[in-house]
Amino acid sequence: MEWRVVVKFVAVSALFFGMERVEAAESSTLSNISDTSTVQMVVVVHRHGDRYSLKVDQSSSSRAEIERKGQLTELGVLQLFHQGQFLRNRYPRIDDGEIMPSKRIMAMSSEVDRTMNSAQALLAGLLPPQGTNRTWNNTLGGLWAPFPVHNVLFDSDSIIRVQADACPEYDKIRKGINELPIARELRAREQLFIEFVRPHVLKYSERAGEKRDISEKFFEACEVIHDAIYYIRRQSPEKGGRPWPAAMDEWMNNTLAAKFEFIADIRMHIMAGGNGDLTTTKFRTGNLLRDAFHRMNKSLTENGQDKSRTTMAIYSGHDENVAAMRAAFGDFNFDINSPTVYGVPHFGALVIMELHYNDTIRVLWKNASTPPEEPYELKAIIHPKCPMAFCPRNRLRAVLHDVIVSSDEEWANMCGLGVPSITTGPLEPAVVAAIVLAIMFIPACVLAYIVGKRGGCRKASGENLPLLQDRRSNAKRRASSVRFVDQSYQDNL
Repeated sequence: MEWRVVVKFVAVSALFFGMERVEAAESSTLSNISDTSTVQMVVVVHRHGDRYSLKVDQSSSSRAEIERKGQLTELGVLQLFHQGQFLRNRYPRIDDGEIMPSKRIMAMSSEVDRTMNSAQALLAGLLPPQGTNRTWNNTLGGLWAPFPVHNVLFDSDSIIRVQADACPEYDKIRKGINELPIARELRAREQLFIEFVRPHVLKYSERAGEKRDISEKFFEACEVIHDAIYYIRRQSPEKGGRPWPAAMDEWMNNTLAAKFEFIADIRMHIMAGGNGDLTTTKFRTGNLLRDAFHRMNKSLTENGQDKSRTTMAIYSGHDENVAAMRAAFGDFNFDINSPTVYGVPHFGALVIMELHYNDTIRVLWKNASTPPEEPYELKAIIHPKCPMAFCPRNRLRAVLHDVIVSSDEEWANMCGLGVPSITTGPLEPAVVAAIVLAIMFIPACVLAYIVGKRGGCRKASGENLPLLQDRRSNAKRRASSVRFVDQSYQDNL
């Protein structure tokens, strides 16, 4: 009996000591967020860099201002370049200097200029060719090398952009946000504000090419004004330090500007599924998370020394992508009664998922910065249902079950698309023409076979040797004509 007691005491002591070591390691890790020695793969989801305003006053803006709306600014390029440098310094082992790092690093973007350009800027900072096998000449080739950025057709994108054609049911949710209880509560509370700004918003939004009545399109109308104010304040040095566009001088003030910002932040929470709206979050980022976990799972099964093993997956997207990722991890909640709500992610902001060799995942968030003037902020995102800095991959996947799309079939059912097709978008004209020709050719071929003509559909057998010989003769004649065409082509070069 005594020896059993001793063994039990030793086992309990070992378990307690082990738990102490785990807690100590966890505490040490939390305090040392810069440690990346055990990282095997990295997933990065980022917002594009600083851009020009999406809503431009058509009547008072120059042609150049109108044409560049929504495009990446010089500051935006710099922001993502610095983010790329940050990632390279933090994860130096992702690039082995080989000529084709695209075997190890995947970059995907929505089909929008500013996100594709942002991805290229980030990659320029992440993968400088100097000192590697990718240098292709002595000047520019030592500073920059081309790198592929993949994207999906705008209307078919179900991973990053998620537009109406890609998911009609999600489009209904987006269009119905003004009828949500929180929208009605906000409108009732801000009735005096709405009555005052309504004619001014109507006038400005119409001049910007998108007429919005704040009493009907509450969030959309506020977004138009907030975007214009936000842009002009970021560009204030070149605009003479203006707090808002000149066209708003007669009615805008700081209190109203703060109100528009607050409403835009609330809208972002709604669009991303903040406060635990798992259905909206799943529509917005469910396929992206599915793709990211697929790539992490694949990386774990590949040989660590394999040159083709994936080391980083980059998704270049928009504010809602970053917001929805944070919402998925339970880190995007708001209080309508709070004086300030963090909603719209900063330009260039990152959400990072680190897969470690012990099959755990650490999630981080980083703002954009332009060193050395602006220091960056890096913090851990810890899911409430997995309250540890390093969450086991399978456990985190289970925790995120309600916000990850499991299959193409589930996505089709969610979006009301029916059975998923083999295509990701509308058929190209060439494909349609090929189908039509095939339909026309098959009946003609069958008819030729029936009447006994020597066509391409006649069945070859032992009795058809003369036919086979004729075919070989025909093949020789065709080959001869091909050589003739090739020779003519060469003569014309």
